[in-house]
Amino acid sequence: MTQTLIVGQGMAGSVLAWELHQHGHAIRVIDDGHRTSASLAAAGMVNPVQGQRLKLAWRIEDCLPVAHQFFEQVEKEFGETFFHRTPILRLVNNEKEKDFLDQRLADERYQPFLGEYEQPGANTPLHDDFGGIRIKHAGYVSTAQLLIKLREYFEHEGILCDAEFTHNELSVDENGVRWRDLSAERIVFAEGFRILDNPWFSDFNFQPNKGEILTIQSDQPLPDIPVNRGKWIIPQGKGAAWCGSTYGRGQTDSETTEAGAADIMAKVANTMPSHEFKIVDHRAGVRCATGDHIPRAGFHPEHPRIGVFNGFGSKGNVFIPWLAQRMAEHLITGASLPEDCDFRARPPRKKRQA
Repeated sequence: MTQTLIVGQGMAGSVLAWELHQHGHAIRVIDDGHRTSASLAAAGMVNPVQGQRLKLAWRIEDCLPVAHQFFEQVEKEFGETFFHRTPILRLVNNEKEKDFLDQRLADERYQPFLGEYEQPGANTPLHDDFGGIRIKHAGYVSTAQLLIKLREYFEHEGILCDAEFTHNELSVDENGVRWRDLSAERIVFAEGFRILDNPWFSDFNFQPNKGEILTIQSDQPLPDIPVNRGKWIIPQGKGAAWCGSTYGRGQTDSETTEAGAADIMAKVANTMPSHEFKIVDHRAGVRCATGDHIPRAGFHPEHPRIGVFNGFGSKGNVFIPWLAQRMAEHLITGASLPEDCDFRARPPRKKRQA
């Protein structure tokens, strides 16, 4: 009998499935060919420092080494490069951000992740009126390339069920779960924003956030490392770059928009005013986060055979491998999950009723 069904083969479901399969845990993965996955549209940034306040990401000291180890493992397995290790040049937008940066540079916890302050003009011809800094232990993941390889692997191992999951076909009792002809001890939903339509989790505060990303072509050479100033710019060689992202809070469609492209291009042009660009590709996906920006793993408080692995937002490539290890230990050995991200101990607050 299958031990665990995993719904979703985006980044969250794939890494959890990989971790469990590596430990000999009997799984089946149900996925519809990434039809609703945000991971294929993502640029895959790995950035330990986030936001205008330049704060370290949640549990970064725990998560980042495990993320690096995971990408090394799959690169060795498949003989391909997925994680592109590179510093990120973070240009400061204004005096307020410069004040935050000064605070971070004086904080010992931040020192492993931040280089020395670079004075205004040090990165000409980029727009750097307030200077910048290089963020260390960073990079980006070729997420779509990785997910395709993992899908092929799961197919080869006979653990992938290529189908669209329908919640109303799931039956649950004290002995286990059943979906169509698949039976298991439990089910774990790693379905991204589709959790909003999940009858067991729809009343919890998971938050969708649509993001649009462009591929652009420049008339001049681009910097050889990613640049972030309001929007990130990730060079891809030969004058091309991925640029983004927008933040459409509450939006769940995957349609690209002229407004989204204009928003990105305005900030890219402001960062590189001497360049001319053209858009060569435009894509969108929907992230799924929680109200407190802490992902959740574990089981429903009232349904012990129904689990969740979700809420990673835009930091999935940083958070997922570490939490997948914790979730795998929980399923295999019964080890406790960390309380701050244990769904049963600390579920996202329920939505307010209208």
